Amino acid sequence: MQRSGRWKHRIMWLFLHLLGGATYIVPVFVTSRHNLHRDPVLDELHIMSPDNQDVNGESTWTTIFSNDYWGRPMQSSSSHKSWRPLTVLSFRYGKGPAWIPDLEAHRFINILIHAATADTVSVLASRFVRLPSFRILVKVLFLLHPTHVEVTANAANRGHLLAVLCSVTASDPQLSWLLFVFVVVMGYLSSETFLFQVVPSAVTLTALTHIRMRQQDTGSETNWRREQCIQLLPQVLRRVGFLLSSGFIYYGARYYFDTLSIPDGLIRPAENPFFVLKGWDRVRSYAYVVALHVGKAWDFDWVGFSHEYGHECIRPIVYWDDARLWIPLGVVVMYGGVGLVAVFRPFSTFFWWYVVHVAWMTTLFPISGIVKVGTFVSDRIVVAASVSTCLCYGWLAWMWLQRTGSSTSSAYLSRIEKRFLIGVVLLVMYRRVYNRSLEWMDSLSLLDSSLKTCPRFAKAHLEISKIYSGLYPEQWNLTKSLLHISEAHKYDPTFCDVHYQYAHVTLQQHQYLKFEQHLVDALQCPFTMTGAMQLWQKYWPAVLEESSSSQDSGERVAAARSRYESYIQIINKAIAEQESEEFSRENQKKKSSPLANWAGDEEL
Repeated sequence: MQRSGRWKHRIMWLFLHLLGGATYIVPVFVTSRHNLHRDPVLDELHIMSPDNQDVNGESTWTTIFSNDYWGRPMQSSSSHKSWRPLTVLSFRYGKGPAWIPDLEAHRFINILIHAATADTVSVLASRFVRLPSFRILVKVLFLLHPTHVEVTANAANRGHLLAVLCSVTASDPQLSWLLFVFVVVMGYLSSETFLFQVVPSAVTLTALTHIRMRQQDTGSETNWRREQCIQLLPQVLRRVGFLLSSGFIYYGARYYFDTLSIPDGLIRPAENPFFVLKGWDRVRSYAYVVALHVGKAWDFDWVGFSHEYGHECIRPIVYWDDARLWIPLGVVVMYGGVGLVAVFRPFSTFFWWYVVHVAWMTTLFPISGIVKVGTFVSDRIVVAASVSTCLCYGWLAWMWLQRTGSSTSSAYLSRIEKRFLIGVVLLVMYRRVYNRSLEWMDSLSLLDSSLKTCPRFAKAHLEISKIYSGLYPEQWNLTKSLLHISEAHKYDPTFCDVHYQYAHVTLQQHQYLKFEQHLVDALQCPFTMTGAMQLWQKYWPAVLEESSSSQDSGERVAAARSRYESYIQIINKAIAEQESEEFSRENQKKKSSPLANWAGDEEL
């Protein structure tokens, strides 16, 4: 009988391992095979680009370790300070055989990493409750969490997955010491977000060690508190000390080499509209943003899915009577109330559940508005926090399954009925994951879904305009392209990228004067300057040569050269202003801080 039970257990876990991969393999690979373009989406374009020397070129390991995730030197003023050398190397060497396209291979590796992360979370669950049913529930809930689609279906977000995999693995007190040190080092090399997962790992280590010691103790509760609490310290000191000291060393090294602070010019209102807020406006608005991410971690998303939540997607809270402030207030009251209950039950299992949960919620710190980050609202930030919410949901579901009542009472469901209801919930969750994964397989469907959630999202309008202006030839429609670019400019007049797209559209419409004006504006935009300069160098020599060779060359040459010289004056003036700003930034470089500037006209 024991042998039969062991085989059933192994078959069940084999099925779950296969399910972990199939959760994303079906939508990702089926759609990839039937997708006409099978093109990379968003940041995958950077990973797949032949110009990416770190991934697809001949960059040395020294260069890879000194560059950021986007291939720029970490100390460059154009660097976003995302240091992820292990993730870059995984793209460089993690390619499939010739019959599998590189993009599909990269996405498949993400799927495997997500499945492995789900398994490590289930191992963590078994350290809390030693029952296979609880471990299974937690694993399936983690696999089907909707916020994980962004980091799993899109290969470029692999760094966030690797960081969570390492932090969860390091949280297991039964992990060997050498493997523990290895995964911590790999975590730092995977993504800068691992730094914010050090404290949750340390807290979870302490909690699980305490729970295991108490399970082995046969003495009274009083004896436990007096004697074995003292025994806890030496058992966790080495690992917790290593985690915390490594975090300080990592932060100190980044600070010493001045690779912590993102230049303000790279944090754009189109992507992080709350960055410019000051004073109480910032406090109110970011309180709502944090509450929104807490809701996402608990699978309550009242805003809706979007690959980004940029300008005019979520409006700032500038008044105290804004109804949205009830949400962060409710979150504070809920966590505060449960925390009071936990405080009055110190060192109990419930106490440790609460402490571990709150510790993983601190991984949302980057989007609190205290530090400078380019991210505003994002599903990928929630993945680490979802570790604790999946544990909590799994525990609640498991407790509900174990609860029994009178067989004659209609108020109680049978265990079969409960399992059926849980199965229905899991099917609904899978349906959401499946549909969302489909949207991530194609740029147009992804952007359309973003505009349903954020109809005033300027950047999404810009990207759709590019699709209709020739990115996909069969989608070519200049009328639609111009409509979307006009919407982008209307919703965000400061979004300078629109001028380069305007130039592309007007050039195809043969509206050359408008094209020239937009091209000049595009040259003054730091984010489109390179592409605009290449277009400028192709256009003007051809125009001036054509004008001089025509029959009425006198007037044409004079008009073209006059326009050209006036544009040059505008560009030179813009360059002078830019150099002045660069000089000012260089003088202030030693004073740069990763902390955001909260000061404003309105005192806190």
